[in-house]
Amino acid sequence: MPNFPQGQGTPELLKQKGIKKGDIVIIGNSPYKDDDKISMTDAAARFLADAGSNCWPWDFSYSIEENFTELGKMRVHVDLMSLGIPLIEGLAHLDQLKEERFFFMGLPIRVKGCDAWPIRAIAIEGVL
Repeated sequence: MPNFPQGQGTPELLKQKGIKKGDIVIIGNSPYKDDDKISMTDAAARFLADAGSNCWPWDFSYSIEENFTELGKMRVHVDLMSLGIPLIEGLAHLDQLKEERFFFMGLPIRVKGCDAWPIRAIAIEGVL
């Protein structure tokens, strides 16, 4: 689970984490809030997609967008969802996780006609 220094999430920072094809990359637990909030660069998002990460959950301390002012400019959201990569926003209690690698499940409720819905997020440590 990357915890980036103040600034931007970049491909260079992500490469250090040893992401493997099929990994769910959970991003968060950042101490920065409000105007200091970390955001992911378009290049970092492309790196994760190219590396084969298949789902991106994150907490509220992190922004997946460099430019979040208009829906049409939410490039990372649009690009990833067009690749079939689901995004999970607003996870809580990431600070309670002790391991960087753990088993993650996001259990959604299937609701016809909706593009977003709450899930039950579960992390199991000590099994990988």
